[in-house]
Amino acid sequence: MMHIFRRLASTLAFGLLVTGAAPAQTPALTTVRVASTPDDTFVAVIYAQRSGMFRAAGLDVQLSPSSTSGAAIAAGVASGTYDIGKSSLTSILAAHLRGIPFTLIAPGTLYDPKAPYGLLIVAKDSPIKSAKDLNGKTVAVAALNSLDQAAILAWMDQNGGDGKSLKFIELPQSEDGAALAQHRIAASLTIRPQLDQALASGQARVLAPAFSAISKNYLVSAWFTTTDYASKHPDVVAKFRRIVEEAAAYGNTHHSVTAPLLAEVSKIPLSVITSMERGVLGTQLTPALVQPVIDVSAKYNVLSRSFPASEVIWNGS
Repeated sequence: MMHIFRRLASTLAFGLLVTGAAPAQTPALTTVRVASTPDDTFVAVIYAQRSGMFRAAGLDVQLSPSSTSGAAIAAGVASGTYDIGKSSLTSILAAHLRGIPFTLIAPGTLYDPKAPYGLLIVAKDSPIKSAKDLNGKTVAVAALNSLDQAAILAWMDQNGGDGKSLKFIELPQSEDGAALAQHRIAASLTIRPQLDQALASGQARVLAPAFSAISKNYLVSAWFTTTDYASKHPDVVAKFRRIVEEAAAYGNTHHSVTAPLLAEVSKIPLSVITSMERGVLGTQLTPALVQPVIDVSAKYNVLSRSFPASEVIWNGS
């Protein structure tokens, strides 16, 4: 009887070889092309990629760090160059009002006054100490008609300054420190890690936490895609959101792990990264965290009008 079972086993094994049958293969990964400016939010996604979090969920996330603005990334998502991008909220909100079919799918940077991700700074030797002192001066922002500009105007109004007297110019964040030291500008709203680099160099000092003039807590940036991509790939979007939120929660409590990654993408020395205060990463995307940005942007004409935040947030279907 034993020889019969052996013969049967041999026959089955031979049949598997002939027919090509084999144990179940790992499903093919879905490629997702992702772009972001080099900051802490992007670093959380890099960590998720390199630690295998995305791959475990069946996603082959291909990252493209960009030194250009969120608006340029938005153009790349709209054209299909990227599947998902990260941008400041105002770029996506403005696009929404122009009828461009973008939808927010995951949180980016969260503004927390206890660890402000950006500050209004002036030259180290500047005589400016108040909002009134800034009247009539030239102020740099990363992009004109942006949340940065609205934040400065809100701060001026709330602190006795005349926001209408300001002249805004667009300047890359990496140039803020030098421009202040050379007195080419009077102030700049600079975000981390470029903020810490400017302060560490001795070129600048803090004037005010201007972003706090918007609200206590709100999302400054978010991950987004087109409504067409989201409707065709809801499983991919859901996985991406879940992993981004998990990676953000990890990143908020493991700065020592993510610091080398931030130094790598930002080109800022690790010694500066490890000594600076890191921004807070958002771990949820809700209308309540987006509405303050819409309202202040509409008030200061960064957006043409206000609208319910729920209009631009992906609902999972």
